[in-house]
Amino acid sequence: MIQTESVWEKERMHSPSDHGETDLQGAELQEAELRTMRDAAMQLAARLGWLPKISSSDTFARRYRKLTEVFQTVFKGVDAAFRQAPGSEDLLWLRDNAQQLSSAARPVADDLGPLTHLPHVGNEGEIVPRVLAVAEAFFDETDDTFCKNKFKTFCLAFEESTPLEFHEIGALVPALKLVLLERIASRGRCLVDNPTSKSSKRIATLIRSLRNSTQTSWKDELDALIPFDRILREDPADAYAAMDIESRNVYRERVANIAKRSDRTELEVAQEALTLARHAQRKKFSDARIALRECHIGYYLVSEGTKLLCQRVGYHPTFSERLRTWLRRHPDEYLFFGIGVLSFAIMTEAVWLLTPAWTSPELVLLSMLILLLPSSQAAVQLMNCLTTNLLPAGSLPKLDFSERRTYPTIALPWWLFQRFCSMKTKCAPWWKVWKYATWATTIAIFTLRSSPICRIRTNWLRKTIRWWRWPRDLSAN
Repeated sequence: MIQTESVWEKERMHSPSDHGETDLQGAELQEAELRTMRDAAMQLAARLGWLPKISSSDTFARRYRKLTEVFQTVFKGVDAAFRQAPGSEDLLWLRDNAQQLSSAARPVADDLGPLTHLPHVGNEGEIVPRVLAVAEAFFDETDDTFCKNKFKTFCLAFEESTPLEFHEIGALVPALKLVLLERIASRGRCLVDNPTSKSSKRIATLIRSLRNSTQTSWKDELDALIPFDRILREDPADAYAAMDIESRNVYRERVANIAKRSDRTELEVAQEALTLARHAQRKKFSDARIALRECHIGYYLVSEGTKLLCQRVGYHPTFSERLRTWLRRHPDEYLFFGIGVLSFAIMTEAVWLLTPAWTSPELVLLSMLILLLPSSQAAVQLMNCLTTNLLPAGSLPKLDFSERRTYPTIALPWWLFQRFCSMKTKCAPWWKVWKYATWATTIAIFTLRSSPICRIRTNWLRKTIRWWRWPRDLSAN
């Protein structure tokens, strides 16, 4: 008993009294791993050679077709291979996850299929999109193990010397999944052909990495990887950082599109927009609302200031963009002229088809007069359809109030009050009357909506407040 206690005492003396030393060792190990990832990313950026002459390719489509063919072969023979080697853990994982692997391949094809104009690089004698080279190098460095923090560190270190484009950031996650699926298919094919073969690459590790990359939330990580996003967040109006993700993506997409057809990079386009916004912030405006509007960075990306930004960066618009710009500047000429031409064409065609050749001119004119109303209606419908196709509707930028506490208000009386007060110099005798009347109306609305008197079903009360269009539940017993 005494010997046992002495052994226990020795072990306790040699073991740390707390977990401080263990945590320190873990932190140092993690820091060493992240340092290794940064070094590997910098070496990759120095090794890859950008090929500017290759602007598009069908690499993703070809690799997806090849992946589908390999998966079909593997899934057909996996049961027979498992019967030959029932103790193989990799074959068991492959057989149990066959349906999930097939389902995971289809979204990857949908995400990467339209991305045919990404930058390409030469990687070990092969020409591939740059995002694929980044994904393959990351898994080569981590032995097919996925870790979100490591991947973020790897990409940030890569972007220190080679910034990725906006559309490449969106293609990073599908590229990761494509590389994992290709390696699962390659390893599975080897197992099906030779069920007893041994390999250091385990299918279980690959499938776990695929699951982790699929279940990971990428919103904050991808935002941090966008090189020019930090420039947009310096918006003098402090509006960009408070917007929702859809509105921020509209701005980012606009920066990418301008840089694509200009002489500048995405970072330079964003910096030029920020410079214009800061210049507008130093200017003097008679109206504070106009000053706030023009010092917002979005004014030069999606609003009237776009023309000035495009001139500064040397933007070369396409024919369709030139047409849309002309239509927005001359809406009346486009609509009235189009409706008139289409109405005349419809009337002429109808009269020419329905009237014989010996019809008198008076009857022809009368027929055209009768057809004027339906022809103009048809012309308006055609112009509406043509306009919606030429000028597709876009979402308006909006702020994100999901994490803020808001209160319902009645905007119309207050808006009328503000508009009337702005004219008080012209209507000095009346603006005070309107001020008190507006406040009284607002107070009456809140009071009557919460008052029990609204529940009294009397004819005179309903007639008095009928024009307010009260809800039915307020007039119920």
